Amino acid sequence: MRPISHCFEFNLRILIEANGVVTPYLTRMVNPVCEVFLTDSHIAAPAESVPGETGAVVDFWGVVRGLEGNAEITGIEYEANRAMAEYQLRAIAEEAAITFELKQIIICHRIGFVATGEASLLVRVGTGHRAAAFRAIEEVVDELKRRAPIWKHPQFRVGSSGESGARSSSLVLADSPPA
Repeated sequence: MRPISHCFEFNLRILIEANGVVTPYLTRMVNPVCEVFLTDSHIAAPAESVPGETGAVVDFWGVVRGLEGNAEITGIEYEANRAMAEYQLRAIAEEAAITFELKQIIICHRIGFVATGEASLLVRVGTGHRAAAFRAIEEVVDELKRRAPIWKHPQFRVGSSGESGARSSSLVLADSPPA
């Protein structure tokens, strides 16, 4: 992991990937921790490793819905400018760690095809109190959608009221399409 000012860890961060599922696992921590992952694997819940001064942990799971507008979809293909997305996600994590005095923050976003019902995003925050944890989650997700260059391409179900099986590109997390 590249170091981020104000966001560092005491011991080792381990990313366990088995059977196509990525599980962030954080070892013992003493300072705020920022972890950012872009992955084409399934997202699993992080290990229950919580810093000692943490009073609240909130997880947000973004899950692919079965409808895009009024049309049924089989899933979404996520595309990213990987380097810029990682940069923006790290910046968002760092800002949140400072603003909300987080003890822990994990952002894990899938890229590639994500079927309906599967998670495309996991954000975990840990802080001293629940109110700050809920505010931090909302701020992180809003900023991620506003700033990270990640785009979605819904795959419409054949015979739905949308485009029969065709892909439609729509911007989900950035202001302009990739170059």
